[in-house]
Amino acid sequence: MVGWGLNDDYGVAPNVRQIVFQLRTDAACTATHGSLVASVQCAKYVQGSTFCYDSGSPLVCNGRLYGILSDISQCLKNPASELFARLTAPSIQSFLFGVLRRTNYLTCPCLTCLWQ
Repeated sequence: MVGWGLNDDYGVAPNVRQIVFQLRTDAACTATHGSLVASVQCAKYVQGSTFCYDSGSPLVCNGRLYGILSDISQCLKNPASELFARLTAPSIQSFLFGVLRRTNYLTCPCLTCLWQ
């Protein structure tokens, strides 16, 4: 995940920053967050953490946009994981391509690719 975001004293970071996430399985995510819909991707922190107001930040995988941070764990410091809108989910693809012209720019070489 990349962005400027707010730092601990609620000031904007002067340089773009990065948080490293690892995608979690649906089973691991459900164990932490309860039942989730298929358009949600759960990811755990590897390096760094989110802070309040980071919703909307991009989750990038191998240079490709894969998700959008959709839920901040109530501004907690170092929660176990975060929830992202999974842009490869059929329901989100249907919405996006109903609004945008298809240009084949959305792929995911991470764990699962549904659109090429």
